[in-house]
Amino acid sequence: MIEILKTELQKMEVGYRRKIVDTRSGMVTFGPEESFCPKCLDDMKIQKSRPRYIATIKYGCIDLRILTLVCKAGCLNADGTLVTRNPQALYKLVPKGSNFSYDIEVFVGIERYSHHRQREEIQNMLKTEHDISISTGEISNLAKRFLGHLQSLHLSCSEELKKAMAEDGGYPLNIDATGEAGSGTLFVAYTDWRGWVLGSWRLTTECADQIKPCLEEIVERFGIPVAIMRDFGKAVIPAAKSFVEDLDEDINILGCHSHFLKDIGKDLLEASYNELRKLLRSYGFKASLQRVIRELGQRLGIKAKEAREDIKEWTRNVEKHQIPSGATGLSIIRSLAQWALDYLADSENLRFPFDRPYLDFYKRCKILRRAIDAYLRRPPTDPDVLCVLKRLTRVIDPVIADRNFYHITQTLSKRAALFDKLRKTLRLHPKADSSKQNATIKSEQQKAFELIDIRQSLEKFKESLIELRPKRGPGHDLRKAIDVILDHIERHGDSLWGHVINLPMHAGGGIRVINRTNNGLEFQFSDLKCGERRRSGRKVLTQDMENLSPACMLVSNLNHPDYVEIVCGSLDRLPEAFAKLDMQESNNILEQEPTAVKIDKESERVETASLSNADRSFIRKALIGEQILAAASSRAPRVSPLHF
Repeated sequence: MIEILKTELQKMEVGYRRKIVDTRSGMVTFGPEESFCPKCLDDMKIQKSRPRYIATIKYGCIDLRILTLVCKAGCLNADGTLVTRNPQALYKLVPKGSNFSYDIEVFVGIERYSHHRQREEIQNMLKTEHDISISTGEISNLAKRFLGHLQSLHLSCSEELKKAMAEDGGYPLNIDATGEAGSGTLFVAYTDWRGWVLGSWRLTTECADQIKPCLEEIVERFGIPVAIMRDFGKAVIPAAKSFVEDLDEDINILGCHSHFLKDIGKDLLEASYNELRKLLRSYGFKASLQRVIRELGQRLGIKAKEAREDIKEWTRNVEKHQIPSGATGLSIIRSLAQWALDYLADSENLRFPFDRPYLDFYKRCKILRRAIDAYLRRPPTDPDVLCVLKRLTRVIDPVIADRNFYHITQTLSKRAALFDKLRKTLRLHPKADSSKQNATIKSEQQKAFELIDIRQSLEKFKESLIELRPKRGPGHDLRKAIDVILDHIERHGDSLWGHVINLPMHAGGGIRVINRTNNGLEFQFSDLKCGERRRSGRKVLTQDMENLSPACMLVSNLNHPDYVEIVCGSLDRLPEAFAKLDMQESNNILEQEPTAVKIDKESERVETASLSNADRSFIRKALIGEQILAAASSRAPRVSPLHF
């Protein structure tokens, strides 16, 4: 009821606004705030007037007449031009050269990058809620302008943000990168204690030479972090190490426990898991089961729904392993096949290697095949039901008949058991880690003691692996799996500890514990990609991620009241903050050095990508292809391959 009233009130507001516009007579005159000459203090006269249309959310759409005043005495500026005055208050509403206000820009930016709405949706919202007509192209321009303003605002408030983090006793620097199917890498610096994105950059490839300047820029703006949390990528490890060595500070470089576990899981399980997936696909189990289910559904028609109560009654007789006759029997067989396909119910909705859905599917097919043996011992009396049951048997028979399934799943299950035991030892449960409530339950002292306990448990697990490892004999695969785990612990074990930070007295003293994972940043990457898929409708985001500005990661900071309080006071005042930035820039008050430094650093980056967007555009504009075709079609002398 409340929602209906809100909708009706919005419609009434838009209607009244239209009436006001329709009954408005003439234009609104907008003149300078002061009418005297700044040099001779004499009166000024109107030099010219010009019409202008502006659209705002706060005041609606307005036709203006802009007045420009000129000194009556003819005073001149240093460059020889006449002294004039223009209305400066106008530029608090709209930027120079634009008809759409800052509040529309903020509205478009938040809807685009926070709610991931399509341009047509934003266009419709502005029309229906605020009676503002705007093209989709202008919406794209406003969205880009929003990111530019937000990034400038973030950089201009670096000192204030730095002071806020210093009051916490410093900040841990979480770094990670993401990409999509060969697109350029989006590298992000984040602080987990505040939940703020400190910076983001577009890298051609994830390499140490490009990562290190980003870390230097963060330290230049926000000071030296209390620790660095990173994953185990081949580029980020040497980049972080070289960066800390150059700082000559005692900074712990911590490895994300989640990435540590994930890397071990992939090395342990990926080869066997891929073999199982290929084998399952070669037999087409899913397609065959789906075909049986669809055909039975068409035969049964509405009886499939009516038979659900009979199926419930049948499931209560667990000791009587016999399938009844008629429609009920066919419905039961249909449900058996559906149970095999519902293997995702055994997962935790996590990605590989934490979940192994193809192994779960195989296990369900194997269990179902053994159950069918029990049903065939006392076969259905209905020949039609018996025929369908035998057909289902033939579909899933290969899980028993093909010995490759046995060998692959035996290897995979033993390795998965080791992996799950390691996961239990590290007490890493991604679902629980994502719960904010879980983080508030334990005190900092409890977290510190838990870390000590986990470290001791890992040492005991390591010793048990050494004892379990067969030195010779048939346990070759087990020996190899244990070696994989021990090798990871040996190489990365030192980076798994050091999360307890002693706070300075000005921050209250005591200790504070850094989170063991980079999940806060990983969740932001996941939200970004889910939102972009929602907006674009595309599953593969290669093109979208290449064209997405790195500044889009800063939009998530607007969800944190402490960040908003520092940069602009409140979200309602964000348009005012953007206007202030532009006015400072036009008056040469805003310092441009940070932007210049950033541009210089980007221009100095080594091109490590095989075919970046810039290179692709260059070779097409430079007509390299035509040059190659011309050379290939010329009468060049033959060169024997032996001469190379």
